[in-house]
Amino acid sequence: MEQPTAFSFARRHTLAILVTLHIALSVYTSLSVPLWESYDEPGHIFYARHIGQTGGLPPVGTRLSDYDESHQPPLYYFLPAIPFALIDTTDDLRPKYTASGRTWTVYQPEVEALPWRGTVLAIRLARLLSIIPGTLCVILTWRTARVLFPKQAMIAPVAAFVHAIWPMLVYMNGVVTNDTGMALMGSLVLWQIAELVRRPGKWRWWLGLAAAGAASVLTKDNGLTLLVAAIGGLGLVLARELLRKNTRAILMFLTAIAFVTGFVAASIPLSEGRTSRQFGAAISFLSKTTQSLAPAQSFGARPDNTPRDSSTINVISNVNWLDAWVSTIGQYSWGTLPPPESWRLIAASFAVTFALSVVVGLILGPQRWEILLMLGLIGAVVAAPVARGEPLFVGGRFFLPALGAICILLALTMSRWRMRVAGRAWSIAVVSGLSLFSLLAPVVVLRQAYQLPVFLDPTTIPTDIQIRTTLIFGDAIELLGYSQPKPNSNVGDTAQIKLFWRVLKPIARDHGVRFELFGIDGVSLEASWQQTPGSNNYPSSAWTAGATFADTIDIPIRPHASVPTTGVFKIAWFDQELNTILPATCVAMTPGGSSARVSCEPRVGMIRISSTHATPLDALAARFAAPPVASFGDRIGLTRFTLPESAKAGSVAQIALQWRASAAVTADYVSFVHVLDASGKLVAQQDNQPRKSTYPTSAWRASETINDALDVRLPQALAPGDYSVRLGWFEAVSGERLAVSADSLFSPQDGLVTLGVLHIIADQP
Repeated sequence: MEQPTAFSFARRHTLAILVTLHIALSVYTSLSVPLWESYDEPGHIFYARHIGQTGGLPPVGTRLSDYDESHQPPLYYFLPAIPFALIDTTDDLRPKYTASGRTWTVYQPEVEALPWRGTVLAIRLARLLSIIPGTLCVILTWRTARVLFPKQAMIAPVAAFVHAIWPMLVYMNGVVTNDTGMALMGSLVLWQIAELVRRPGKWRWWLGLAAAGAASVLTKDNGLTLLVAAIGGLGLVLARELLRKNTRAILMFLTAIAFVTGFVAASIPLSEGRTSRQFGAAISFLSKTTQSLAPAQSFGARPDNTPRDSSTINVISNVNWLDAWVSTIGQYSWGTLPPPESWRLIAASFAVTFALSVVVGLILGPQRWEILLMLGLIGAVVAAPVARGEPLFVGGRFFLPALGAICILLALTMSRWRMRVAGRAWSIAVVSGLSLFSLLAPVVVLRQAYQLPVFLDPTTIPTDIQIRTTLIFGDAIELLGYSQPKPNSNVGDTAQIKLFWRVLKPIARDHGVRFELFGIDGVSLEASWQQTPGSNNYPSSAWTAGATFADTIDIPIRPHASVPTTGVFKIAWFDQELNTILPATCVAMTPGGSSARVSCEPRVGMIRISSTHATPLDALAARFAAPPVASFGDRIGLTRFTLPESAKAGSVAQIALQWRASAAVTADYVSFVHVLDASGKLVAQQDNQPRKSTYPTSAWRASETINDALDVRLPQALAPGDYSVRLGWFEAVSGERLAVSADSLFSPQDGLVTLGVLHIIADQP
């Protein structure tokens, strides 16, 4: 008789252990997330509260909160509504919103402190009840894998384990959101399809799949795609049964379709019209798709001479699929708390592995039908935001209904690699990585995001201030200084600057701080960031006089026509409700030698921005590129230029130039153009650091290409005729010219090259 061991106990009770693990992780994560702080949670909470308090749905069009969700189908909300029906929530607690940034609500520890009462208690209990749908997902994934792969015993526990620890599901499962309801509907539809495929002779699976698809429409706005997947599953099984000459399947199919039709028709009045919105969105999507696919009219142009709208057809190429996949693994708050950067590599490996599992399954494996079923469900789920016209939001929580299929595919891949050393190592790495991230996310990502700023000694100046300032905003807050950002950055980087603030007096109304990146010529680079002070956790209504703290600001640098350039940060403090700006003042010296506060523009920091990242490929491309037409000091190459053939006296002649840095340039140099008459006399000139002094040579990288222009003002009295145009460089401090080398065609001499001849036309009065 086999002696009971821990291993044999775990084997017999594997599913119960996995369910317990998932519940524990969900509770742990839920307690780590402040109230209101998840994907649109305030809207979901107020919707559930209305149902719990009134016993009915809010009238369509009613706004229950700033981020309202009462337009959604209601099925999920009856679950979190239970605590609101039983608990007195007349305290009417509401969230305090931030000014934007990485979180959207301000953590209020004094409100959430134990013992919980009123609205806080109701929300916490509603969150615990919301763990039920995600837990059922784990159970259904186990059951689906057992049905599809009955002879491969390891697939079900591995798939269920991965589903139980999946970071995004664990996070979403611990808050109030109908995305967990949709996750359950996706797992339910997949299970019913699996059962129907294996046992098509049972009425309950035909009707069960029909009911699961119809219930999806009652759960969320994108539930229609699961209904389509369910009907597609019914149709595929019907086709297979007809090939087997099972005509009884026709009756089963028609009965299931009639059931779906009646269920969906009844759901429209029951939901007070909320389910019908999905059909309107689908019709609009199909209409746009049909128009974009319509053949061009004969004789060429369309009647209105407008280009065909192909946005629906090209939408897949507009989605950043890697970011979508990363956000599926774990992206918190309103999608603004991303996982560590290393997870991008893990996500990429997942994508490759899934592709490999499909290839292996379709070519070598016997479970081709099962794999196609799972891929079909994944495709339907991915299509949901596309059909709603929200392709940029593909990923993350939108993938949760397909998570069961994803986990089963992953388990299938692991089973086919388990006999290889590399396969075993990869499987261990995947499971370990997901487990650690689910365990560590509350500490590493979530709790850190809601920490109050570190308060500094108000009697001393922080030692890590690099630049002191005298800026004061209103009469409430002083900028003591800042640490300089990294001096050189590229488009796609994040510019970071650390600022040190001192509170002069509290402000009753909450204010946010906005940062915007400008070129030193005053042009906005359209890169900005705003947040509530203290990384969104220290609203001005909580300030105490004398408090000193630091804020670190990260501004993503976006492509802009002015780049490459030199940028500076502009700061503004604004009322979050009225959007009024606090005036900025700084110290200035009066003629009598005393100091006074005057209005000033609050610009700080300086950063040089290149248009591209420097890579080894840049240096390789430069090595094989055509040599420059002229080289100055073996540092700066002139690769291209455009000289106008003629210009009027008194006008401005623009000379377009393109430079390439042969090596990193450490000093600042000035380019100049001389216009000479036939006798060699200088009649006009223009000196400038590159790009109108916004991008000095000391910011250039090796092999970087810079587009530039010099505008030469021609004298009004300049006589008509031909003038020689010459170009050179000199060092900004010493004035010493750079030596020049060029083809004899450009007549290099005295640090100058001749670009050509400019014909001057008399300016007619």
